[in-house]
Amino acid sequence: MKKYPIIINTFRGKLIDIDSLIDAIEKNQIKGYLTDVLAEEPIHEEEKLIGIKDIIITPHIGSRTYQSVQRQGSCSINNLINNLI
Repeated sequence: MKKYPIIINTFRGKLIDIDSLIDAIEKNQIKGYLTDVLAEEPIHEEEKLIGIKDIIITPHIGSRTYQSVQRQGSCSINNLINNLI
């Protein structure tokens, strides 16, 4: 791994050992951590990652566009209709 990597996690919150991550950031072994997933969602006040320098947490809503919400609704209704007939 390169020196001072930045880890980006958009997969699963439990993929990362948070205590080890925080330790590595504090020891300057990792430059930063960017995530839109957490081990427990929604985020709560006791989340260990809150307030740590070089950690950015964004909401897990990257796919939530107007068009995607509309498609999800249409697909759900179509699936319901197709399975009832």
